[in-house]
Amino acid sequence: MGLGGALGKNISATILFVVSIAATILFGVIGPPTAIMALIGLKKTTQDPEKGADYTKTAWLVLALNAVIGAIGLAGYYWWVHR
Repeated sequence: MGLGGALGKNISATILFVVSIAATILFGVIGPPTAIMALIGLKKTTQDPEKGADYTKTAWLVLALNAVIGAIGLAGYYWWVHR
């Protein structure tokens, strides 16, 4: 079974993949690590649904961490330019 079957089984990983692709298009560096992790989570779901769900939770945390680091970096850049 390919990734097509996993898309319906792990909705969280599918949404994460879409969000990470959007983040890649909009912000660049925030999305790619999470997109890769979402694809791995989708693949793991076909083999072991519990591991796939755990991997997807970790990927959501990575996305959140990347967003926080990106926001801090953006705020620091804004402060540096406008001081």
